[in-house]
Amino acid sequence: MFKAFEPSDVFVSMVSSHVTRGRRNLASNTIHLLRYVGINSFQTVLLPAVEPDSIKRLNHSSLQQLEDSGLDVGAEQERVFQVVDPVLESDGHRIHFASELFEVVRNLHLWNHQISAPLAAGQWKRRTVTYFVFDPVSKLFAPSKFCAYVIPNRSSAVDDVSDAGMMNVATYCKLDQADRRFDGQRAREHLTRNLGMILTQPSESLIIDQAFAHWSKKNEASITVHPSGPKFIRPPDWY
Repeated sequence: MFKAFEPSDVFVSMVSSHVTRGRRNLASNTIHLLRYVGINSFQTVLLPAVEPDSIKRLNHSSLQQLEDSGLDVGAEQERVFQVVDPVLESDGHRIHFASELFEVVRNLHLWNHQISAPLAAGQWKRRTVTYFVFDPVSKLFAPSKFCAYVIPNRSSAVDDVSDAGMMNVATYCKLDQADRRFDGQRAREHLTRNLGMILTQPSESLIIDQAFAHWSKKNEASITVHPSGPKFIRPPDWY
């Protein structure tokens, strides 16, 4: 950090479930500051399948205990490259998988905000969707494919972070159906495998099912639920 970063250098922070939501979200916002000063930066999840209490025990383990714990170090390394390497490039922008749960939730809120504007609604039209990301705090949903991709560009101002680096309806509509690398199945697998999100059926959660009924009614002009029914992707319980 005390010498100039080369254009090919990347800074990656990995945060475990033991870090509380507020602190990890604050750290995620710091990534935008690093990008603003010209450092190619990402924050992602460390050991997403490991609960906070187990992380705490690991933090106090000996080297031998860590070696005997069976941690899948290879999966952690793979996650880093999954978020650092761009999925594709479009109009000079690099499209990446979302690297952190905070980005997924921000994308969810941005979709709900943008789709209320006539221009974005006209671009989106009405699309058939099966998989939806669910935010248990706001009780909002958004198409999982929209939530899974980001555009980690350098913000033009240090305080311009409301949607800096996030997906937007215009870019989504341009890429959707036009580039096979911009793929819904890959998006779902990334959310569940790399970020630890949980695939949930409507029958498994009455609360989510009821929230979706309310949300989908409000967004029926933009969303048609697939005839097979909706499927939900929610954050892990520790988030």
